[in-house]
Formats: sequence, structure tokens, C-alpha cells
Amino acid sequence: MPEAHVPPVTDLPPIRYPPDASTVPWLEQGTEEMAEDRLVDAAGCAVMMRWETPLMEAHADFVCAESRGKVLNVGHGMGIVDAAISRHSPRLHVICEAHPSVQRRAAMFATRCKGGGGVGGGG
Repeated sequence: MPEAHVPPVTDLPPIRYPPDASTVPWLEQGTEEMAEDRLVDAAGCAVMMRWETPLMEAHADFVCAESRGKVLNVGHGMGIVDAAISRHSPRLHVICEAHPSVQRRAAMFATRCKGGGGVGGGG
């Protein structure tokens, strides 16, 4: 697997992490994807970043090798791990996502997902 390029911190705009007491609860706020390289919440706190792709792909490889064709993923985020899971053609691939706007993206992904895909969540 090729090494991931992790951009120097100076190349990235500031991201607040962890959220402080003034941050709106995650499920009540919108999300924003910036330049396809990250998912941040409305307060600018990092949720997921594209440089996590090699890690998510390694997770998918392991989980799919051990899952007997049935995979449950909790948290869709940018869909990185779900795309990697889908490439393994599982018999069943279920995504559980609590955030309403991310849940909508997960549902769109599930319509194209190998293994049928289903999305559930709450909030």
C-alpha cells in the first residue's frame, strides 16, 4: 500500500479540536466538507479528514477478511471506510449514522453500495 501524504499542518486552515463548551451539540448542527479533503462541523471542529484513507482501507481489509461477508459500520463520515468495504463485495453492508445530514449522504451511498447496504441511525 503506498504511503499516505499527510500535508504539513501549516498548509491547513486552523481546525478547532476538541470542541469546547460553546460548541453546538454535533447532532444539532450542520456539517461542511471543505475541498473534498475533510469533514468539519459547523464550529470548524474536525470530524474526518482525507488523509485517514490508508487507515480506513486497512480497517476495511481486516474487517472484511474476518466478517464472513457481513459488515456493520458505525459512523459514515466522508464514506471512506464504506467505499473500501464496498470494494470487498460483502453480502451485507449496513451503515449506522446518527447525524442527519451525514445520514442522508450515507443513504445515497447505500443505493450504490455492493451488498445492498442499509442505513440506520437516530438522533
